[in-house]
Amino acid sequence: MIKHILCTGLISIGIACTTDTFAFDSSSEECSQEALVTNFPPTLLQETLQQFNIPQDQWAAIRQELSAKDKAFVKNLEEKASRMEQNPFLDPQERQAAVKLFRDTLYESFSEVMKAHGITDETLVHAMLDDIQQKKAKAFARCFKTHALTPSGEK
Repeated sequence: MIKHILCTGLISIGIACTTDTFAFDSSSEECSQEALVTNFPPTLLQETLQQFNIPQDQWAAIRQELSAKDKAFVKNLEEKASRMEQNPFLDPQERQAAVKLFRDTLYESFSEVMKAHGITDETLVHAMLDDIQQKKAKAFARCFKTHALTPSGEK
């Protein structure tokens, strides 16, 4: 089920995905499986924090807190999905519900950390999260192009 959740995350940022998408491994830091499946890649997060003029003295704490949230993300998402009348991750016809649940849970994690650092403007928080997700989508596309990978992970 974890691969289904990760695919939902990719779909939510506009990337086609099958569970075989994660079949490759790369020595490139940007293209490592860990970098591709994390919701808040440190490099992209730092770029976004800088772009949105978040004080640099808060970056390390924000990065650490989001890393902790990221580690608990799948479990949190699975718990929310299991409490729903119909778990959207178990039914391919519920893809839109799965994407919405994924995005809502991702925003919840991100906004909690941002609010803890005094960033309470919801429009700004949404814009920052969207920026990270767009950067992540571009990085993912570069990895496929650079490593001549097909969506199934074959070279």
